[in-house]
Parts: sequence; C-alpha cells; structure tokens
Amino acid sequence: MLILPQTIYNSYLNKLIDETKEVFSSVVDPTNQSYTIRNYTNSIEKVSDVLQELGRNIMVELINKMDLDFKNSPNRLKSFYVKDTRERTIITPVGVITYRRTIYQCRSTKSCFTYVDRKLGLPRYDKYDPCVKAMIAETHATQNSMIKTGELVGQRIFSIFSTKEEKNNFNISRQTVHNVLKNIALIKPSYTEVENTPSDIYIMADEKYVHLQGEPSQVRQSGLTVNVMVKQAVIYDDIETQGKRNTLQNRIVYSSIDGDFWNNVLDIISQRYDIDKIQNIHISGDGAKWITASTSTIPKSIYYLDKFHYKQALRLMLLDADERWIAESYINGNNKKDFKKIAESLILLESNEHRSESAISKMDYIKNNWNAIQRSLQPDYHGCGMEGQISHNLAAPLTSRPKAYARENLRRYLILTDGVRNGVDLMNLYLDTFDLPHSNKHVTVSKEEFDFSMFEQKNSSDKSSRSNWLKGFISQN
Repeated sequence: MLILPQTIYNSYLNKLIDETKEVFSSVVDPTNQSYTIRNYTNSIEKVSDVLQELGRNIMVELINKMDLDFKNSPNRLKSFYVKDTRERTIITPVGVITYRRTIYQCRSTKSCFTYVDRKLGLPRYDKYDPCVKAMIAETHATQNSMIKTGELVGQRIFSIFSTKEEKNNFNISRQTVHNVLKNIALIKPSYTEVENTPSDIYIMADEKYVHLQGEPSQVRQSGLTVNVMVKQAVIYDDIETQGKRNTLQNRIVYSSIDGDFWNNVLDIISQRYDIDKIQNIHISGDGAKWITASTSTIPKSIYYLDKFHYKQALRLMLLDADERWIAESYINGNNKKDFKKIAESLILLESNEHRSESAISKMDYIKNNWNAIQRSLQPDYHGCGMEGQISHNLAAPLTSRPKAYARENLRRYLILTDGVRNGVDLMNLYLDTFDLPHSNKHVTVSKEEFDFSMFEQKNSSDKSSRSNWLKGFISQN
C-alpha cells in the first residue's frame, strides 16, 4: 500500500477503474459491429494515458505529503523557519509534474534549503529528472543518434503507447541529449570473477581511427583532419560453436583512446581470472607495433599474426595466383630463406616501380612477422575475428556516418558502447554515478565514496527542449 492517505489512494483507484470502463464499454458492446484492430490499439492507448496520469498524480501527492510531514515535524519547528513556498515543474518518465515545495531557512546559520528536492536527490534547475537522463544514456548507447535518442525517450515520456501527434512535442532536443551525455562520469567498471579460470585466455586487438573536433588551433594548422586511434581488445576464454555460429565465451570488450592500454587490459584479466592458474594468454592482431608490444606487459602471452592480414599482404605482394601459391608453400613449410629468394626474384620482374615498392613493403611485413605467422598456422590456433568486432563495435556506432567528436565526449561514448557489449546495466550505472563531479579523468569509486553534491547550478539551458515540453504539457492539461 502507498503511504498516501487512504482517501486519496481510493479516489485515484476509482478514477482508473471508471476511465478504463469507459474505454472498453464500446468495445465490449455486442451491438458494436466494428471489427478492426483499432478497437485494440485505442484501448491500449487509453489505458496508457490513464496509467501515466495516475502516476503523475501519485507522484505529486507523494511529494506534497513528504513536504507537509517535514513541515509539521517537531525537529523542523525547532531548527528551521518557513521562508517561502514555490512551484517546481519537472519532466519525469510518466510525464510533466508540477508540485509545491517549501523553502526553509536555518534559524542559526540562516542558510536555505528545499527539503523535498534534497530528500529526492533532485538537482536544482534541471527540467529533466535523473530517471529521464538515465533513459537517455541507455538509449544512446544502442542508437548512436542524439536525435533518435531524443525522439524515443521523449515519446516514451508522453505515453507508454500513443498514436497522437502530440507525442512529438515531447521530443528531447539534440543539445539536451548532448548535455546529458557529456556529464556522464568517466567510471572504470568493475568485472565479476568467473567461477573457473581456464588454462588459456585469448585476446584479439585492433584499432579504428575516429575524427576529432575542438582540438587546439596549433594542432589544426596543417588543415588536415585530426584523428585519434581508438584501440580495442576483445578478451574471452573459449568459443562455443552452434551450427555455423561461433560465440565467444565470457567476452569482455575494452576500448580506449588513452595510454596504459595493455596495463588496463591486464587489470581486467586480473579481475576476471586467477592469474596463477592461467598458463597461456594468446594475443592476435594485425602486426601493429602497439599490439606486438603487448607481450612485454601481459605475462605468459604469445603473439599471433591474424591469417587474414598475412594472406592479404601476400595477395598485394604477388598478383599472380600461381606465384602466390609457390610463395605460400614456403610460408606453410616454415622456409623463410627460400621464401625470401623467390619473393625477391618475382618482385624484380615487376616493371611498375610503384607496384615494386608496394610488393617489397608487403614482403618485409611477412618477414618481420614470420614467427607470429608460424604460430597462427598451428592447428590449435583459434583464429582472429577482430575485423568483424571492429566493424560492429566501433565502425558502426562511431564512423558509419560522417561525424567528429570532442576528445572528452568520445571517452564517454566508449564507456557506453563497451557497456552494451559487456552486458552492463547502463541505467543503474548512470544513476549510481549521477552525483559524481564532472571530470575528464577516469575514476574508480565505490558506493561509499559517492559525493552527493546535488545543488550545483546548471551551466547552460536548452530553450528548444523547454519549448517542446511546454507544448506537450499544455496538450496534456
């Protein structure tokens, strides 16, 4: 039972029942010969409206009772004056609510505070409550569009289900979505330990270059686009095969644009597994120096060159299929000396100077990664599907459309996209870190360390969103 007075609770319940009966009266009437899906959709829509209105009314009564109980409490009378009573309007997941709250002044210090706002943890000046902001963070992680995020969350605020055009009045502006996302705390998530640590752990690694904006002017003097390398590692401990589909077991995706990448990967492995029980850590990649350097940080690690990249280098080195077959036979036979001889001989026959330089470069690539290639040819090698992971995890959300990101915002988007891949409850993560101060540095916190500084003034306002929700508020009243 709600803590509201019984009379108020019964009045809302009776109203809900009466309005629901009104909706279904024409539908259940046997004389109504209309057979259409609209009988169902209109019923669902009306029930949604009634539930939203019921939720708004209950929230207002709850807040009002909370304020009244504090106002009449003996401790309040001893310590605080009533200075003023004002209305506040906020947008919640059940729509727009307006409630009256009392502003109190301390008898001794003369400082003021608003009891209900402090009790509910609502920051001053915010038009959207923390629940709506959590919905924005969670939705954007899968939509990769601020406009689409604003539409989906805004229409959900208007009603659970609605076909009315008025729902578009609740669309949240792109700027508001941006403001919510840029204030997400940079949290290093913790990872649960698996029950049984296997003897072998596997890591795939690759990178994706993403356009940046807002960089210092001296960086942009060349007139070229400023890019940043987003490094990503996929950590797993086994592959489950069902038909033609392979599933990585206990997969963790980690992406970063900052330093200490492999140290952070090692931290994740340490949280997930018992390092002492691990015998080998198999690292696969395309031969980039930052990937091959992983073995100096990750203990018990072995590096493998992805077969796709060495075969791609072979195709670019030798265009003729028969020549390629001969060169590959030396690779498969671990005959580096003869591979070098045949490759150099075939390259000398190339008349195009540009093609010759490219072929030499690819030959050197294969020679430099010779041992890593040989390890990847072993029958127990899992292979490397990192190209697909990069396409799905980074290219699709970040570079599938022409975009550029501020460096600090990109860090936050990576937290959200990695969270989706890792099954993190983003809504609860946002709410648990809601009161952390804004920072561009990653922090690791526990619930005991949360700083509830909820009365800081907003740095900016969004007139377009205010206009939208005002139109929606008028349409609902």
